[in-house]
Amino acid sequence: PDARMQRVLTDAVAIGNATARAIAFRPRSETIWYYGKESSWFSAFDGGDYRWLIDDGNGGRNKDARTLFFYIATVNTPAMVLKMVGMGSQYALSVTDSKRRYLDGSKTYRLIIPANVPAKDFWSLVVYDPQTRSMLQTSQAYPSKNNERNRDMVTNSDGSTTLWFGP
Repeated sequence: PDARMQRVLTDAVAIGNATARAIAFRPRSETIWYYGKESSWFSAFDGGDYRWLIDDGNGGRNKDARTLFFYIATVNTPAMVLKMVGMGSQYALSVTDSKRRYLDGSKTYRLIIPANVPAKDFWSLVVYDPQTRSMLQTSQAYPSKNNERNRDMVTNSDGSTTLWFGP
């Protein structure tokens, strides 16, 4: 490409990235939220279809949902969206705090995992870098906690577990 086309393509990449980033980190969908729009927790699979089809394809494809997923992840399978009570996996995301401010790596955050989490085998929380969309690079072996690998976590008197994240 000549110089003009290189500028056009460079601008297009920046605009496409900014658009996908906005869709992924500030979703507008009414159906994506686990606990309503007042919550920060949302699903990676808006619409519950790994193909992102609306009304099994009769309504087209939910391109915003597909863009969101593939901006934050690299692969999907049908099993990732199955509602298999007692087994299987469910994925919840949060990119903001309780006041809807973007999470900031220079601040400290608290997350309380309630007692008796409805997880048959385990629960896990992983921290990702919003720039690289990869696991956060830290001095710890893993940027995550889960109730299997981290059996030394202290359980509160009510059965909940408090996790702290920060610099």
